[in-house]
Amino acid sequence: MKTAFEAKNADDVKAKTEALDAAWMAASEELYAAGQQPGADAGAQQNAGANNAGGEDVQDADFEEVK
Repeated sequence: MKTAFEAKNADDVKAKTEALDAAWMAASEELYAAGQQPGADAGAQQNAGANNAGGEDVQDADFEEVK
């Protein structure tokens, strides 16, 4: 895509963009389907509950966003 853009070939850029969009859509569909499987996030839910169950000393912290 970079070479097509640098060459200012609009048709090639459009074709490569459409191919990239199609690949992204396919990957997104696979991720979505994997997340819909039963038990896919059960481990995450168990870990979230375990973090709060121990009565840990939680402290807030200040931070600065660097741009």
